[in-house]
Amino acid sequence: FTAAGDGNYIDSGDNISTTIPHVGRFVPDHFKLKSSSLTQACTSFSYMGQRVNLAINIEAQGVGDIPLLNYDSDIDSDIDNDSSNDAHFHGKSVVSLVAENNNLGVDLGNRFSDVSLNWQNGEINTTFATDFARLPVNQGMDGPYDNLFAGIKVDDGDVDAVINLTGATANMNAQNNGNCVEQDDCDAVKLHAGEVKYRYGRLASSPVFGPATSLINAPIETQYWNSKSFVPSLDDNCSTLQASEIDMSGNSQSPFANRYDVLGLTSNTKNGLFTVNTSSVDSSTTQLQSANGYFYLTLNPPIFDLDNSGYVPVTINATAYPWLQYDWGTFGKGAVDVMLPTQNVTFGQFRGNDRVIYWREKL
Repeated sequence: FTAAGDGNYIDSGDNISTTIPHVGRFVPDHFKLKSSSLTQACTSFSYMGQRVNLAINIEAQGVGDIPLLNYDSDIDSDIDNDSSNDAHFHGKSVVSLVAENNNLGVDLGNRFSDVSLNWQNGEINTTFATDFARLPVNQGMDGPYDNLFAGIKVDDGDVDAVINLTGATANMNAQNNGNCVEQDDCDAVKLHAGEVKYRYGRLASSPVFGPATSLINAPIETQYWNSKSFVPSLDDNCSTLQASEIDMSGNSQSPFANRYDVLGLTSNTKNGLFTVNTSSVDSSTTQLQSANGYFYLTLNPPIFDLDNSGYVPVTINATAYPWLQYDWGTFGKGAVDVMLPTQNVTFGQFRGNDRVIYWREKL
C-alpha cells in the first residue's frame, strides 16, 4: 500500500508519502493435505538412524479451495518469475512432525532428523531423507517402537486463527494417550495408514571353532534391542555387507597366516579362499546379503603343514552402517565403534562340552 498527501502538507509545499510492501498478516481459510507417505528401510521395519524417504504435499487454500500461490515462507520471493513486485502473504504457519508409539501420549516427533518444511508458492511439496534418531550413547538403548505413527501438525501461531486440515481428518494427538476423536482434541493427521516399526540395532559376531578338515561357517548377526536384551533380528532380509568391509589380514597365530583373502579384492588366489554362502543374492560374491538376520562367511579348511591348527582373525568395518554400530568398548561412556570386535575363526581346536570331565574314544 502507498499513502500520499495532496503535495502541499499544511501549506508547506511538501509531499508526504510512504509505501508498505506487505500488509497483513492474512490467514488461509484452511490447509489441505494432498498426499503423504513414509517408507520403511527394510520392508516391515527400520533401524533407528537408518535413512528413509518421507513425502508430504500440503497446500494453503482460500474459500472455495482456491490455492493461495502468494503464501510463502519467504515473503520477498518472486512467485511468478517476472521480476515484478508481487504481493505476498507471510506463510507464518509452522508445519511439524509428531510421532507417538502405542498411543502412550509421548511425542517423539523430534526424533526425526533433517526435517525442513517451508511454504513456497502456497504449498509444501517435498520428499526428503530422514531417520528416527538414536538416543545419545550415554543414554543407552530404547525401543523397540513397533506401533509408531508419524503425523503432520499445522500451527499458525495466532490464537484467533482457525486452521482446518481438509483432504484428511485430524486423527491423532501425540501428547494425549486417550482417543482424541472421541475427546475432540485431535490436532494432527497420520501420514501413513498402518504402524511403522523402529528398532535400535547392532551388528555382532562371535568366535567360531571347528575341525581342521572341514569348512567353517562364521555367522555375522544383525540384532535389535527388545527393551531387555539384544536378540536376533530374524526378519532382516535386506541388510548387506561389502566384501571390502571384511578384513582377514590380522596377526594370525597359525602356520597358515595370510592364506585367507576376501574374494574379489585381489587377483592373487590364496590357499583357503574366502567364499560367501549360497544365500547371497549378488552373484559377483563381493556382497553378502542377510538372510533371517544372519550373514555367513564360509571359510575353506587350510592346506595342512606339520601343524594344522590355528585361527584366522576376522574384523568387520561398520562405518557405512551407523544404524548397526554399537559401543563395544566403554559401554555408554564414549562413542559408538565403527569396528566390530575381532572374531576369531579357529581350525583344529574345539572346546567341547565343559561338563565332561574325561573323554575316551572307543576304537
